[in-house]
Amino acid sequence: MPIAVQRCITTDFSELTTPMINEFIDKILVHAPYYIDGERMQEVEIYLNFIGKFEIPQPQLSEKEIKRQKQLKQPV
Repeated sequence: MPIAVQRCITTDFSELTTPMINEFIDKILVHAPYYIDGERMQEVEIYLNFIGKFEIPQPQLSEKEIKRQKQLKQPV
Protein backbone atom coordinates (compact mmCIF):
# COMPACT_ATOMS: atom_id res chain seq x y z
CA MET A 1 0.00 0.00 0.00
CA PRO A 2 1.57 3.35 -1.03
CA ILE A 3 2.12 5.99 1.63
CA ALA A 4 0.94 9.51 0.84
CA VAL A 5 3.65 12.10 1.41
CA GLN A 6 2.60 15.69 1.77
CA ARG A 7 5.18 18.33 0.86
CA CYS A 8 5.02 21.82 2.21
CA ILE A 9 4.84 24.38 -0.58
CA THR A 10 6.00 27.76 0.65
CA THR A 11 4.82 30.94 -0.98
CA ASP A 12 5.89 33.41 1.74
CA PHE A 13 9.64 34.07 1.40
CA SER A 14 9.84 37.01 3.82
CA GLU A 15 11.71 34.73 6.25
CA LEU A 16 14.06 31.85 5.43
CA THR A 17 13.27 28.92 7.71
CA THR A 18 14.98 25.56 8.29
CA PRO A 19 12.24 23.57 6.50
CA MET A 20 12.55 25.89 3.49
CA ILE A 21 16.33 25.34 3.34
CA ASN A 22 15.86 21.57 3.68
CA GLU A 23 13.67 21.60 0.57
CA PHE A 24 16.62 22.94 -1.47
CA ILE A 25 19.28 20.50 -0.16
CA ASP A 26 19.70 17.24 -2.05
CA LYS A 27 22.68 15.87 -0.08
CA ILE A 28 25.74 16.90 1.93
CA LEU A 29 28.98 14.91 1.70
CA VAL A 30 31.50 15.31 4.54
CA HIS A 31 34.96 13.92 3.71
CA ALA A 32 37.57 12.61 6.12
CA PRO A 33 39.74 15.30 7.74
CA TYR A 34 43.37 15.86 6.72
CA TYR A 35 46.16 18.11 7.96
CA ILE A 36 48.17 20.79 6.14
CA ASP A 37 50.95 22.51 8.08
CA GLY A 38 49.38 21.36 11.35
CA GLU A 39 45.94 22.76 10.50
CA ARG A 40 42.97 20.42 10.30
CA MET A 41 41.17 20.66 6.96
CA GLN A 42 37.96 18.95 5.89
CA GLU A 43 36.11 19.09 2.59
CA VAL A 44 32.33 19.44 2.62
CA GLU A 45 30.33 19.16 -0.60
CA ILE A 46 26.79 20.55 -0.75
CA TYR A 47 24.45 19.40 -3.51
CA LEU A 48 21.28 21.40 -4.11
CA ASN A 49 18.14 20.28 -5.90
CA PHE A 50 17.97 21.52 -9.51
CA ILE A 51 21.55 22.90 -9.34
CA GLY A 52 23.87 20.10 -8.32
CA LYS A 53 27.15 20.72 -6.50
CA PHE A 54 27.25 24.19 -4.97
CA GLU A 55 30.64 25.91 -5.22
CA ILE A 56 31.34 28.89 -2.98
CA PRO A 57 33.06 31.62 -5.03
CA GLN A 58 36.65 32.27 -3.97
CA PRO A 59 37.44 35.88 -3.03
CA GLN A 60 39.79 37.87 -5.24
CA LEU A 61 43.15 38.48 -3.53
CA SER A 62 44.63 41.96 -3.41
CA GLU A 63 48.20 42.61 -4.60
CA LYS A 64 49.34 42.70 -0.97
CA GLU A 65 47.69 39.34 -0.24
CA ILE A 66 49.21 37.74 -3.37
CA LYS A 67 52.66 38.97 -2.36
CA ARG A 68 52.16 37.57 1.17
CA GLN A 69 51.07 34.17 -0.21
CA LYS A 70 54.21 34.02 -2.38
CA GLN A 71 56.40 34.85 0.65
CA LEU A 72 54.81 32.06 2.67
CA LYS A 73 55.45 29.51 -0.10
CA GLN A 74 59.14 30.37 -0.56
CA PRO A 75 61.63 28.06 1.20
CA VAL A 76 63.64 29.64 3.99
